[in-house]
Amino acid sequence: MAKSSLLPRGFKSNSEKISLDFRRKLNLQPHDPLCGFELASYLKIAVFSATEFFPEGTNISSLVGTKTKDKGWSALTMKTSKNNTIIIHNHLHAPTRQQSNLMHELAHVICKHEYSVDNIEISIPNLMRKFDKQQEEEANYLGSALQIPREALLWALKEKMQKQEIAEYFNASPQMVTLRINSTGVKSQLNYLDR
Repeated sequence: MAKSSLLPRGFKSNSEKISLDFRRKLNLQPHDPLCGFELASYLKIAVFSATEFFPEGTNISSLVGTKTKDKGWSALTMKTSKNNTIIIHNHLHAPTRQQSNLMHELAHVICKHEYSVDNIEISIPNLMRKFDKQQEEEANYLGSALQIPREALLWALKEKMQKQEIAEYFNASPQMVTLRINSTGVKSQLNYLDR
């Protein structure tokens, strides 16, 4: 049985438009890769790694997980005391995962999702927002569209690029490429066009 989507009607197509719109604003072509750090800079959102954000002496490895197993939290968005939005991310994740993490957090900001913070101690678990399932699904879809827009994916497949090539081109994981192929229906469109 297919999992029902929490996404509002039209959210997917709007996400694709948002992704292309940001590329246009950054003087990129629809099929050009978009760096999460550059998008954050454009949106005037400071991005910090855990080592930059936490004071000297903080046990960073207990906060971010181990590098070899790529475990631990991914990223979080929060407001500073001056009401500036910042993102703190797990710099020990692979570069492709960091891009995905950033795009997910930026999607929360773009969607104007509200989040709550239980307390402001300097510790990652205490800064993590309470998850809202619909907001997470929205951030997952928009974040993945920001990283690999449907139009760009269609272009790459028409260029006969393999999944690994697409992943490298967009600084994404092969799993992200598979997710985008499955969630956008581009293969069905290509099969239809090949008839």
